Amino acid sequence: MTKGLDSLKNAIKWYEDRFCVRFTPAEIYALYPNDGEYGWPQPWQIPDSAGIYAFLDSNKAIVYIGKASQMGARLNHYFGYGEKGECILKDKRVDEISYVQCYSCIPEEPYTCLSLEEYLISEMNPKYNKIGRTEW
Repeated sequence: MTKGLDSLKNAIKWYEDRFCVRFTPAEIYALYPNDGEYGWPQPWQIPDSAGIYAFLDSNKAIVYIGKASQMGARLNHYFGYGEKGECILKDKRVDEISYVQCYSCIPEEPYTCLSLEEYLISEMNPKYNKIGRTEW
């Protein structure tokens, strides 16, 4: 069964309570925004923060979870601007991604992102993640 944003929020809440750490969510980011959605071409909300990110499909089901020491630089690895300013996918492995959800950690504890990422992958079982392997 594919898990979505509620499962992600609950898993992060459990992790925060268990390990006495805090992650701050950014607003969900739409790569192809509809009216009223925050997204492309607006800037990434936490560009210099370390954290984890989740790629979601058009149904907001999680398909990939990753970590980054600088969120903006990592996400720019996947997405860029087309000729008309639209979002283009630089990596074809993410062709079904419609949304990005990011969580930043406090600057003094960037190492928590690695263990949170591993925990979330084991809990969420995203389509493009493999247990024990955090990169494609």
